[in-house]
Amino acid sequence: MTTRQKKIDRLVQKMHEYYSNKDSSTLATVDFPNEIEYKSNEWLIYIFYSCLLDYGMRSQNYHNNLINTYHIYPQIFDPKYVIETLPLIRKSY
Repeated sequence: MTTRQKKIDRLVQKMHEYYSNKDSSTLATVDFPNEIEYKSNEWLIYIFYSCLLDYGMRSQNYHNNLINTYHIYPQIFDPKYVIETLPLIRKSY
């Protein structure tokens, strides 16, 4: 682990400690499926999609539905699949 990565990890830990003491109703959190490894590329892609689709709802129902969608259609969270499938979808219209 590089010095930069250690500093980033320490910053994230400090932020987590600070915000874990705050009222959770005012914090935006992103739940993710247990089978996704934290800090993996798959996790980053999932977080990206989650934030992109969240619209600031902070809704537990939203996160539960997104996790269920991940379990049913995991391929839509794979950018390579989306890129390869997009031309086929466009042709069908």
